[in-house]
Amino acid sequence: MRSPGLGFPSNRRDGARQLSIVVILSAASLCRIDHPIGQVLFASLTLLSLYWWRIYRQLSQ
Repeated sequence: MRSPGLGFPSNRRDGARQLSIVVILSAASLCRIDHPIGQVLFASLTLLSLYWWRIYRQLSQ
């Protein structure tokens, strides 16, 4: 089966696992929002998680 986009898996179980990891990393980067690297990580990981969440909702069982 083909990947829906940007390295996202094509099934819901693996997609949920991958999405939760990105959300946790985004929350962890929020702890260092005062540093420029923390700001870049937070912004990029948040955008990636929103994009993957949109893909995740479109997957079937």
